[in-house]
Amino acid sequence: MEGLGLKLPGCTEHPELVLVVDTANPAQLGSLQDMLSNQLILIDHHTPGLLAEKATCRIVEPAASTTEIVASLLEEAGCSLDCGQATLGLAGIIYDTKRFLLATPRTFRATYWLASQGGNYHRALSLLSNQGPAPMPERMARLKAVSRLRLGRACKDILVAVTHIGSYESSVARSLVELGADVAVVLTERRDGYRASIRTSRLAEEHGVRADAVARYMAEKYGGQGGGHPGAAMAQLPFIAPSVEEATDMVARSLPGKVARMCTRGAEGVD
Repeated sequence: MEGLGLKLPGCTEHPELVLVVDTANPAQLGSLQDMLSNQLILIDHHTPGLLAEKATCRIVEPAASTTEIVASLLEEAGCSLDCGQATLGLAGIIYDTKRFLLATPRTFRATYWLASQGGNYHRALSLLSNQGPAPMPERMARLKAVSRLRLGRACKDILVAVTHIGSYESSVARSLVELGADVAVVLTERRDGYRASIRTSRLAEEHGVRADAVARYMAEKYGGQGGGHPGAAMAQLPFIAPSVEEATDMVARSLPGKVARMCTRGAEGVD
């Protein structure tokens, strides 16, 4: 948004109407969930969660990205966008579809409409690509997380990695997949419990193992909320153990067996 010169206006602390996009459960909103009112509109592409139950009006549809749902609504309503807004929309689609690897015909229709509104594809791609090196604390978190790693195996060739860190859990989970993990779960301790960032590899997804399914399993097993995308998800858990180290051990012991049961190409070789 900074690169496109876009700014969000401020909002009141007690709004009469709240519009939530691309979010399945209140826990994903952090402190903003305190702003939820009786008048809630939800636009999302995840598996329906608690927000879908609470919403006064909801548009929850299977799509490669929430951005394309919004773009379709805007087009049907006869709305127009400026170049910056349209480029931001393209960036949303590019990011969520992993540069169109997960695209559907609806994705390309929305992309065409955003481009016709002045969206600059190359500008969007440039803003997503030129992020520079990660800051020193983030790189240190990735390395610390590796030293605390609990590793398991399922479905013969699926590696399950579980660890914990104080911050940058999403970045750490991505880096574990880049290092070779197929299911990466990174726990961090919060004031109200533990938060788990989950990422899965292409190999895991080919076996039928999805990050959002792992998040829902953890929420059902330990209590809490969970959801997300096939390749990236989050679970908010209560204090399931006295320390994050013990919580990590609990998850590491139970997860490989669950991943094996998720596999659509056999569950042999569980360690």
